[in-house]
Amino acid sequence: MEENGFFMTNALVLVLDGLGSSYLGPYGNTWIDTPGWNRLAARSLLLETMLAGGMDRASSYREMWQGHHLLQDAAADSGASLPRVAAQRMATYFISDDLEVADYQGAQDFEQRVILPPPTKFEAAADTESTRLAQLFATTLALVPQRETPFLIWVHASAMLGPWDAPYDLRTRFAAADDPAPPTFVQPPHGQLAPDHDPDIVLGFQQACAAQVVVLDTCLEVLLDAIWSGPHATDTALLIVSPRGYPLGEHLWVGIDNAPLHAELLHVPTLIHFPDTVGWSVRARQIAQPCDIYPTLMHWLELPRSDSAIWGRDLHGIARGEIDWTGWDRAVAWSESERAIRVPGWFARQPTAGPMELFVKPDDRWEVNNVANRCAPIAVTLQQTLDQFAHAARTGHRDRLAELPESLFNDLD
Repeated sequence: MEENGFFMTNALVLVLDGLGSSYLGPYGNTWIDTPGWNRLAARSLLLETMLAGGMDRASSYREMWQGHHLLQDAAADSGASLPRVAAQRMATYFISDDLEVADYQGAQDFEQRVILPPPTKFEAAADTESTRLAQLFATTLALVPQRETPFLIWVHASAMLGPWDAPYDLRTRFAAADDPAPPTFVQPPHGQLAPDHDPDIVLGFQQACAAQVVVLDTCLEVLLDAIWSGPHATDTALLIVSPRGYPLGEHLWVGIDNAPLHAELLHVPTLIHFPDTVGWSVRARQIAQPCDIYPTLMHWLELPRSDSAIWGRDLHGIARGEIDWTGWDRAVAWSESERAIRVPGWFARQPTAGPMELFVKPDDRWEVNNVANRCAPIAVTLQQTLDQFAHAARTGHRDRLAELPESLFNDLD
């Protein structure tokens, strides 16, 4: 669409907190029907390996809004943050149901902010339309401009960190005849499981989580219908990402509090729909991180940005099939108690107190078989690569990263 002789581009960004990739059809899930996500994937660039920086959501937002890696000094802010620059060129909206995110640096730079009040009670909704997610999606659609004006709409949904208020009958859909009745809790579960825990407990968590995914999928379908049949269908990019997943006992941990850096926390879905068909149905194996969202959106929205100390890279080249593994072959996650690195053929997790754990990728998707004792040379190489990455990221010098040795590709085609 053109306005005053210039091609107009818009973007709608959905950040879905706590949504890991394992519950979505496009990422291999087969027991939850997700037609909305499948439909979006058919018209999007899908990143198979987006690695969250850890459990710190504030750091993830700094990555997405400034293009910095989470290890970079916060003082490196160049002033060219996405919300700040976009507000000078277009209508900008920030919509959220999370008061904490609304106070992050940068959130105040949006021209309009709509913050849903906290829920007054935690109970299952009578129907999908009454859920917290549905209310947030409805608020978003009501704010989409109907006139021809460029816009950026940024939506943060508590999602899996908000109330699990899907109608109870959705949970029962995932219970077999001989299963216990699904649990009725609405507050998201948190805690550490005992090694000999009752597997029915985890089953209940999975049923409740699956019901939330069904609600989210229904909301997504409504949003896709509205955007793709409306006046902005041909000029609006849609980007969906999660800042972190939500462990459900895969490594005896439920919830994000002090969760170890494993795939259920770090491997997050990321899909980008460009209306010009670039990247449609492309499944990218390159390794990305949240900081790559900043230059990608700045490019799409044609916004000026400073390249100083920017760690993230533009995903458009991947969408066009012009980029191989070069520069997209490693990612690092960090927390107070451990650090982790992902390369094409391996994933290593290194607790502060304890030996490094090593897992073969992509075969060992959920890090079940620790092979560190059998692959000591690989563990040493990954330790060196991790140290080098940390030093380069802290100083903002991506060009100081050495080329990965062939052994870290694990004979990847």
